[in-house]
Parts: sequence; structure tokens; C-alpha cells
Amino acid sequence: MIIFDLFFSDYILILIGALIIFLAALKVGKKIFIFFAILSLLTMTSTISTQLRVWVQVINFLILSYLFFKRYGLEVSRYPRIPNLVVALLSLVFVSMIVSTTFSNYPVLGIEQIIRMTLFLLLIYFIFALIESNIEIKTLIFAFIIVGLFYSITIIVDLALNNFNLVLMEINQLKEENSGYINMNTMGAFFVLIISILMCLLFGDFKRSIKKIFLFLLIIFVLSLLFTNSRAAILSIVISFLFIFYKLNKKILKWVLISVIIVIPFYFISSIQEFVDLYFRLGYHATSGRDFILDVITNVITHNPIVGYGPAATKFALYYDLPFMLGSPAEKFIFYHYNEIEFGHAHNFYLFFWSDLGLLGLFTSLFLPYIYFKLCYKTLQRLREDKNHYFLILGLTAAGLGLFIRGFFEWSCLISYGTINTDLPFWIMLIMIIYFYNKKEITEKKILTSNNA
Repeated sequence: MIIFDLFFSDYILILIGALIIFLAALKVGKKIFIFFAILSLLTMTSTISTQLRVWVQVINFLILSYLFFKRYGLEVSRYPRIPNLVVALLSLVFVSMIVSTTFSNYPVLGIEQIIRMTLFLLLIYFIFALIESNIEIKTLIFAFIIVGLFYSITIIVDLALNNFNLVLMEINQLKEENSGYINMNTMGAFFVLIISILMCLLFGDFKRSIKKIFLFLLIIFVLSLLFTNSRAAILSIVISFLFIFYKLNKKILKWVLISVIIVIPFYFISSIQEFVDLYFRLGYHATSGRDFILDVITNVITHNPIVGYGPAATKFALYYDLPFMLGSPAEKFIFYHYNEIEFGHAHNFYLFFWSDLGLLGLFTSLFLPYIYFKLCYKTLQRLREDKNHYFLILGLTAAGLGLFIRGFFEWSCLISYGTINTDLPFWIMLIMIIYFYNKKEITEKKILTSNNA
């Protein structure tokens, strides 16, 4: 009876739910399902239920694959084309992972990451292939907005639980860094994305009522970003804003810089300085942890710079030749960091790829922003007459710039071996860029062909 109860509660209900979702997907169509797929993948985390999280991923993957094969069948020639630049990037990612795994002492761990990365990219390709019109692009943006609001509500609830005391919430976050719904740094990275997009869309050709909604959402998301207290994300959005103002309105940029110069003297007021130092954790004891990490990762890379230790295997090299005494405050910090996450201990995307995947990994991490910005640049050149979509791509360019700057301080939210709740937003951004890149390229070829005829 107990076995039956466990089976019924853990599996039958999930299977019934999966069947309902599947039938609903057939009924409502791909647009609505893509929206709910992104929403569920980004809001359903393992902190709610590890088992349910896995089932959400599996169900979404199966339904997206069903919709894909229903639309395109097994004729590979009909499948949407990926730009050669992206093919080169993906090839480099897998070559670096395979080479590093081959020479790793932990090949099984490497194979696990390769499999997860492959499944993740298949999921991304299914979403990309199902985007056939601008309506689906709007669906993606709307999904991002809803996820952003969901995260904002989560942060506000957390703030309320701390008596609306931002400093107290920050202290509790430092004490219990991984106990929250989603890591604040991950939320911060997502807000960099959605804020950059909305900021650029404000310059678009929309009705005043729509722009008011964009502005309202922008204020909510900026406040939410500040509440996350993610220093890397805040720096990233500042750089994104400077880029946007430089591209769209240099007068605004000038007044922003003047305002900063005017505000700087207020920092030297003792009460303001105390709050700012506490908020940004500017004290020695708050910032020294990254110094410890940098020392250890530099030491790890020095001992194996060519092929790395293997995907997700740097963790096991942290104590090979530790530059700190066992039991020292530095070693205790590294020990805490060792147990905190499975991989990404470098706290730097570029060093993370170098320590894991060697020189090929380092080159891959640098090749990623090159490919991203090259696609953005070419797409922007082709969209000069398409005002609203031009601003969307500009927003995606600014968001990418922010995330790559953030990569110097955080390892996640770009390529984290297919970790969905961190990697999905960036790759959805890339999907939107590729969609417009392909669309304009096809149009240009048709015009060229007709002119030659």
C-alpha cells in the first residue's frame, strides 16, 4: 500500500499533468506553448522541487521536439539554417569540451556535461525552428517580461520578510547565499537583459500608452536589480546604458555624466558613505574572498594551462597545491566555496573556461562575444529602415555587452554547460538575433536574384 501511495503521488499525478499539458499544447498552438515553456523553465527551480524541475524540463523538451517534427518532419533540408558563424562557435565549444574530457582524470563528469550541453542546444534549436514570424518574437519578449515580474515579486517578498530593510536582507543573503529561490546574481543577470531591451524599445515607434507600460516596467526592474545587490549586474547595466545613450542620444549621455560628477561629492557625507560601503560590500573582509579565489584559480591554471582539468572538473584541482594554510580564513573560504557549487569556481567566465577546458576553452570564451557582436552588427546594418526591430537588436546588443562585462566577475549565464535557468535567457537572445539576421539575409538574396534576372 505504501509503495502504491508513493507511486501514485510521485509519478501518476505527474504523468496526468504531463498529458494535460501535452493536449493543451496541441490545442493552443506553438506560440502559447513556447511562452509557457520559457516561463516554466525559468521559474520552476530545484529549490521548489528537484523532481518536479526535472519533469518540467523533460515535458517541455518532448513537446517542443514533437512540435518541431510535426512542422518539419525528418527532411533535414527543410530545417531552418543556422549562420556559419554560430556553427563555428558551437563546433569550437564541443571540440574544446571533447579534447579536455579526453585528457581529464574525470572523463565521466566531462561526458555528463557534453550530454547536457547537447540536450540544451537541441532545446534551443527547437525553439529557434518554431519561430517563423515576428509574433513569436513578441511572445519571447512577453515571456521575458513575465519572468522579470515574477522575479521582482520574489525579491519584494524577500524584502518584506526582512521588514523592508535592504541592509538586513543583504546580510541574510550573505549568510544563506544558496538558500533562496534563485541566486540573486542570476536574477541580476536576467534584469540586465530585460532592462536593456526595454530601455531601447522606449525609443521605438510605439503608442504612448505602450511606452508608458515600458517605462513602468523599466522602473520596476531597475529597482529589483538594485535590490538584488549584485554588484556585477549593476556595473553591467551601467555600461549597457552608457552604450545605449552613446548610440541613440549623446546629449543624454552628456547629462548622465554631468549628473554623476554632481552626485560624487555626496558620497563623502558619512551617513551616505556608510550605507554605500555596506550596500556594495566595499570593506576589506567583504571583497577579499575574490582575491582568494583568483589566487587559487591562477594556481590551478598555471599547473595545467593547455588542456584544462575537464568540464566541471576544476573543483577537484582546487586543493592540489593550495596557496593557503589549511585552517586559515582563506582556506575556510575556499572550502565553503568548494562545497557551494558543482562548477564555475573561478567566479569569472573566461577563467572558468580556461581552467576547465584549457587554451581551447579560453579561446572559445573570447570567441563567443566576437561572434555575438558580429551578428548584432550585421543585423543592425540590415535593419536600419526597420525602426522597432532595430531598437530591439540594439537592446540585445547592449544586454550582451553587459553580460560579457559581467563575465569578468561571474561565471554563469552565458555557457554553463546547459544549465537551463542560467543559460536559457542568453541563448533566447541569440535566437532573436539569428532570426532577424536570417530574415534580412534571405530578403537581400531574393532582391539580388530578381535584379540579376
